[in-house]
Amino acid sequence: MDNNIKKLLSERKWIAIGLSLVLIVLCGLLFSQHNQKQRDDFSKTHFAANAKIYGVNVGNLTVKDATKKVNKTAKNKLVLADGKIVAKHTDKYKVITKKEVAKIFKDKDLNVVNTKFNKEKTRLEKILATVVSYKILDETVKFKASDYLKTLSYQNGKMTLKVNDQVRSELDKLDKKYSTVHKKYELAVPEKTVAKAKKITVQNNTYGWEIYTDRAINYITEAFKAAESKTIDAKDTLYGLGYWTYGLGYDKSNNGLGDNYIVVSIKKQSLWIIENGQVAVYLPNVVTGTLKGKSDDQTPTGVFYIHYKQSPSVLRGTNSDGSKYASKVQYWMPFTLSGCGLHDASWRTDWSKTAYLAGGSHGCVNIKPSQIKTVWKHVHKHEPIVIYY
Repeated sequence: MDNNIKKLLSERKWIAIGLSLVLIVLCGLLFSQHNQKQRDDFSKTHFAANAKIYGVNVGNLTVKDATKKVNKTAKNKLVLADGKIVAKHTDKYKVITKKEVAKIFKDKDLNVVNTKFNKEKTRLEKILATVVSYKILDETVKFKASDYLKTLSYQNGKMTLKVNDQVRSELDKLDKKYSTVHKKYELAVPEKTVAKAKKITVQNNTYGWEIYTDRAINYITEAFKAAESKTIDAKDTLYGLGYWTYGLGYDKSNNGLGDNYIVVSIKKQSLWIIENGQVAVYLPNVVTGTLKGKSDDQTPTGVFYIHYKQSPSVLRGTNSDGSKYASKVQYWMPFTLSGCGLHDASWRTDWSKTAYLAGGSHGCVNIKPSQIKTVWKHVHKHEPIVIYY
């Protein structure tokens, strides 16, 4: 074969190779364009491979499938467990709507964080670190939320917080230790013009205070909810008996009576008003309830308090024979809910020391009209009144 033929064959060979290469390139371009179209079409309906919603990987998922996956696996509940706030998942509530996921897809967000959920987790952790102090007289008890919470959770936009039974137990201990309702104690009572002549044992009847446990628990609970470390004054959580139900005598000296109070001796038929620890008014002749009458007609003993003052007033009740009475008085100072109080008695003629034995009042302390104004002037609402035999 001559050189010309060889040369021709060689040229044809390279042309064939060249054409093959061109065909390969063209096919590659066509394939690449096809794949790119597929990718473009895919990206129009699917999330990017690295996309996350609320910590859940939704890469390559459609809006519908992404919504299902997030609602099935994303953490949507916060609970207190082993002293810590733990995030969990529950199928009870949906985490996100399809509409919300569609917006995320449209905005091409690659990592969407559940800001509200995370904010609530921070809030619960702050609550857990809250310490509420309860101050009663000279003692302060600290309630740390992490020790006194039974339930602390968040789900579906709602926080639930409940204290445990130990809170009530601690408050009950304090109440037993400090409350003065029905408390017995020694008191130096007056004799004529001497303010503290002899000691007797008296018992609070309606006077005094105790801890209103439910109110105290509510105050502590609300402080926890607000994540507010504060001091609660027991004075704001007290309960009392009788007309005024907020308690009386808290943090006062002299067993809670202070230096201003009233004393009535049934045996001596006398009344004293003590002001600043001294006898301000002494009445040697008052008339108390009928000793030999019905129990309702006897003046009760114990420590009470003046409910209010009213002038003038009409006293209504039932006589021993069952008849009704309505007595007008100029000054009325009740100290029991059953209708016993201090008042003038213009109808009374017997003011002797023995009048109360068979002809006393219906339980009230009768005071001479000439002396009642002085008593009215010195007696004050909520002032304790000690009545003893």
